[in-house]
Amino acid sequence: MISKFIITLKMKNKILFLITSIFLASFRLTAQEEGKVIDKTIAVIGDNVILKSDLESQIVSIRAQGVLIDDKARCEMLEQLLFQKLLLHQAEIDSVTVTEAEVESEIDRRMNY
Repeated sequence: MISKFIITLKMKNKILFLITSIFLASFRLTAQEEGKVIDKTIAVIGDNVILKSDLESQIVSIRAQGVLIDDKARCEMLEQLLFQKLLLHQAEIDSVTVTEAEVESEIDRRMNY
C-alpha cells in the first residue's frame, strides 16, 4: 500500500515536471519569436547617429506643450536634428569646439531667418 502510494507520488512528480518543462519551453520559444525592434537608426552624419527614439523624444516633449504634430512638423523636427548633427560633425572636422547652447542658438537664429 505504501509502496503503491510512493510510486503514484513519484509518477505525479514526473508528470508535473514534464508539464512545467513543456510550458516553460513554449514560453521561451514565443518570447524569441516576437523579436520586437526597440530602436533603429534613421540617419547617420559622420560618426553621429540619429535614432528613432531621439526623434520620438523630441516629439513627446513638443506634444507635452500642447502642440499637435503632423507629418510636416515631424519632417521639420528630423531636419532640425540632422542640421544639429551636421553642425557638430563639421565642427569636429574644423576642430571648432562649441557648446550645446551655442548650437541651439545658431539653429534658432537660422530657423527664424
